[in-house]
Amino acid sequence: VGYDTPGPPAPPPGGTGSRRGAVCKNGCGRPVQPGFTRGLKLYDTCCKRCAQHNGAKGHDENCGKLRKVGIVKLGEESGDAADIPHKKVLDTMLTSTEKLSEHVNSIFNYLGKGSDKIDKDQVGPGLQELMSMFGIKQEIRSVYLTEVCRRAGIGNTLGVPDFFGLCKMALEDLRTLWFPETLPLVTKYFVKKNRASLQDVYTIGRQLGQGSFGVVYEVKHKISGEVR
Repeated sequence: VGYDTPGPPAPPPGGTGSRRGAVCKNGCGRPVQPGFTRGLKLYDTCCKRCAQHNGAKGHDENCGKLRKVGIVKLGEESGDAADIPHKKVLDTMLTSTEKLSEHVNSIFNYLGKGSDKIDKDQVGPGLQELMSMFGIKQEIRSVYLTEVCRRAGIGNTLGVPDFFGLCKMALEDLRTLWFPETLPLVTKYFVKKNRASLQDVYTIGRQLGQGSFGVVYEVKHKISGEVR
């Protein structure tokens, strides 16, 4: 699935911070890895080896390669995401104004190139950069951009407070999407009759007993491995 919004402009050389296009602080010229450290600080180096040895002893094998990240679905983890649960990152950002401000200000300065205003058409790229904290690409559709800007009361230009409020609103929407307090219930989720044969679904095990109406066997569910 493609993006409805264009990517952000190229950052200035030598920039740091955990966002697309930023380069390692150790001067190797490689892009920083996306996401946060265990202390929820923005990554500013390209890989673990470079960070540990200040770039003097080479790089990890996968350092600087194209990261295979996809559109995130409900509750789905990306293989390149940081070793921090997405819910913890979301909760931290939504409860810590300081940490969210640090990330939002970094994105704003990146988009605005020193200006105190950004254009409304930069909201899409800005929100995509916001999602880079999870080490994934999050699809931002034009219909959502229109709706979130309407809810936030955004005009043609945004200052830092406007962009901060919009980013917080987007993260709240994301938390609701990924971790709903009430799971949606529709008829398609109901258990339906399995029309496959018993042998296709279960591995038949030992006989447990026999009665007037039949024989009871222990079986193992082929997919889940559950013994029944």
